[in-house]
Amino acid sequence: MKISIRKSAGIIITLDIFCIVFLITYHLKVTPLINNEKTYDGKPTSYWRMKILHCPLGPCYSEFVPLEYDSLQRQPNDLYDQVKFFLGMRYKDDLPPFSYPLRNNDINALPVLMELLKDNDALIRMYAAETIGKLGRKASVAIPLLEESLQDQEVGGFGFSVKHKAKEALDLIKNDKDGY
Repeated sequence: MKISIRKSAGIIITLDIFCIVFLITYHLKVTPLINNEKTYDGKPTSYWRMKILHCPLGPCYSEFVPLEYDSLQRQPNDLYDQVKFFLGMRYKDDLPPFSYPLRNNDINALPVLMELLKDNDALIRMYAAETIGKLGRKASVAIPLLEESLQDQEVGGFGFSVKHKAKEALDLIKNDKDGY
């Protein structure tokens, strides 16, 4: 009797794992095709939207986050980790290096960023506008979309409106200043 219960439990666990893998694959590969989402780095716009919303410190803006993030660094507890900390090496309780989603100065992210500029959430639209602006002249195809965003008065975060971030992005693109 115990053998059949173990086999049944094994089959159930195997089916659960298969279902989870299938759903993740379906979400990342099939859903973008159905929704006609743009992709960057093999991941759909909906993935990048969630990455932005779930930044370790919330939707992030380059002017504010690094100061806050640096203050979160944990001090090592034991002697071994203190030596690693002193040498500038990673240690057990160290936070991973923070990077902003889609902010690697890659023009291939532009279609996803342009799609995010039409999002329902003002924080996402602000982040997309700011990131597009940092691409400089390479993002000139986004100018019409950014000009539409100049009508967007919704406030997203830190007291800024989408209009404010769109204007900054347009200035960066038109003046070809590189924010990185």
